[in-house]
Amino acid sequence: MIFDYPEKPLERKHGPAGYAGYQSYKPWLRDDFHFRCVYCLQRESWSNSGDRAFVIDHFLPQADNENLICDYDNLCYACSTCNAHKSDRHLEVDPCRRSFSKYLKVEANGEITAHNTAGQKLIEILQLNDEVKAEFREKLLDLYQRAKAKGDKTLLKRWFGYPSNLPNLARLRPPRNIKREGLDHCFYQHRRKGSLPDVY
Repeated sequence: MIFDYPEKPLERKHGPAGYAGYQSYKPWLRDDFHFRCVYCLQRESWSNSGDRAFVIDHFLPQADNENLICDYDNLCYACSTCNAHKSDRHLEVDPCRRSFSKYLKVEANGEITAHNTAGQKLIEILQLNDEVKAEFREKLLDLYQRAKAKGDKTLLKRWFGYPSNLPNLARLRPPRNIKREGLDHCFYQHRRKGSLPDVY
């Protein structure tokens, strides 16, 4: 389902390192985080600005952890709205260590509910039930169900497929890459091989 939080913690398949500025990690993060916000599940393809509406979030805030500013394992991919709400706050739940599905669930009406107090804190800090976002999620869920019922593959792919501008990570040359095997499993390579699903 398009708004199901992953049942397992996000596992990074890439390991670039050594960039002087953290913005250089964005293509890698786009691929690792499936081109969507790790917090609210907003996708690049749902924004008129595409990936320009998304930013790099420091899970442990920069202000308190200067040594982690360019540490790939501390970087997450987030929409600009969630990033602004999070700001310099510290979240109890790291999506790369614990599955968000144990804390949050998106309901049919677009509202996000919490399974526990940690999930409720995530909702409050990130303002996940902002009225505009919740209404947009409800509309997308309705669109998905209608398109699926009609078997409209074109509509499904347009709204729920991968973005057209997948990064070709093999062309990038980070100073170091501790997970070079991840290059063979990036979404660009899957599209090139014809193994990229139309909908995800």
